[in-house]
Amino acid sequence: GPENFARSLNAVEGITRRIADEKMTDVVTGFGPIDVPFVMNCDAGVVRKFYDDSLKIIRANMGEDVAVYVGDMFDSKRRDGEGWRTTDPDPQQEEEEGGNVTFGDTFLDSHYYHVFAEETRALSPRQHIAYVCEKNRRDTVGCCYEEEEEDDPNGGGNGVDHDADSPAAAAAPVPSRGVSRIVGEWSGAFDTLVSDMLDLVMDGIRTTGVAYRFDRKIDPRRMAFLRKYVEAQMVTYEAADVGVSRGWFYWTFKTEGGAFAEWDFLRGIDEGWIPRIPDPSVASASLYGTCEDIIFETDDDPTGVIDTYPPAQPYDPNNWQGVNIDDDVVVSHGKSLIDGGFVPENWDGDTTVGGGKGGGAAGTGGGGGGGAASSSS
Repeated sequence: GPENFARSLNAVEGITRRIADEKMTDVVTGFGPIDVPFVMNCDAGVVRKFYDDSLKIIRANMGEDVAVYVGDMFDSKRRDGEGWRTTDPDPQQEEEEGGNVTFGDTFLDSHYYHVFAEETRALSPRQHIAYVCEKNRRDTVGCCYEEEEEDDPNGGGNGVDHDADSPAAAAAPVPSRGVSRIVGEWSGAFDTLVSDMLDLVMDGIRTTGVAYRFDRKIDPRRMAFLRKYVEAQMVTYEAADVGVSRGWFYWTFKTEGGAFAEWDFLRGIDEGWIPRIPDPSVASASLYGTCEDIIFETDDDPTGVIDTYPPAQPYDPNNWQGVNIDDDVVVSHGKSLIDGGFVPENWDGDTTVGGGKGGGAAGTGGGGGGGAASSSS
């Protein structure tokens, strides 16, 4: 309600003012006024006004060049950057308020996870990669561009499929001078429901003093899949071929124990299922190939890879993300790409579902890596 709205804005004011007063703007270079407005019970119009009001406060306190991140409510095409497409001042705002807030260095932030919906948790190894290449790709490149066609049925994205393989991509409008895209959260987790596993972890601590799966080791076959899953996500979320994304943040930097090892960036680097992060000027696609290539480099045999907990249910009454696995590429485990004429790099011709070949083994002791973030240029 209005009281919560005002209280939240006061929090943004207080925090950003304190950052400025403590002369920490060279350390805190970006600010997100709210993490994830819940799609089921947050009014989109209220969220939009909160973002607009927060932007003015953040820029007034921290400066015009501070990055500002706003959540997409799990629907980037529908949100389409909240209209923040230009670096030019808003003339009406200037006239009415004397303001000069622009939308440069603002970011529509998406969080992509496969573990919070039953349908995605139930996918095969190759299907997980295909879902990244298809659904997560469409969501990433569906916003944000300079112009917008009024008759776009999806409410954004210029009425153009910004897929590098489509003829329309070459004629697509340029990325917005204002709001850009960023994937602020993703991880290597794909089959274990966090809340249920956390119950086991806490029960272990309560009854034995040791967290459940504290010393867990990841099967080498699972690590091999994780490497491909991570590479596919890096390639997709950078969207270097379109130029609309500014990169990603891995969630999270470090965890304790082994139950949630796939969320642990440092462990992934150490065990080799997360590659060393390249220089920001180097696109991941130039190192690992296209996402579609990675589909066919992934072994689809679930043995030693899939460890779903709890077992995925055929129906999810709490499907708050609206997940619906109906994409031909995902349903066919990538085979529809081959049927359509796609020829993967380094492909041995195998399209076996549930037992494909390929998928190089993840190395061990993978070396350095400067942090759980990347930007693409």
